[in-house]
Amino acid sequence: MGRGTVALIGFLSVGLLLINPVGLYYNLLWLVPFYLSPLVIHHDCGPRTAPKAFANGGTKDLLADPRLATSVDPQMNRWG
Repeated sequence: MGRGTVALIGFLSVGLLLINPVGLYYNLLWLVPFYLSPLVIHHDCGPRTAPKAFANGGTKDLLADPRLATSVDPQMNRWG
């Protein structure tokens, strides 16, 4: 959760409160998820960015298997 997200929520809320206080009530259906989504993301992802050792396969590249190649991946031929 970045500072920009918190600032955006703050500016939007203060602006809505100053310009149209009744708008806070009428816009609750999208404002509540707007306020809660950064908290949910922070709770699920947490402040750490490094993966735990061997979590979800460890540090190996799970998409290195050639059987998982898609049509947009570089095509590997048998000559190298």
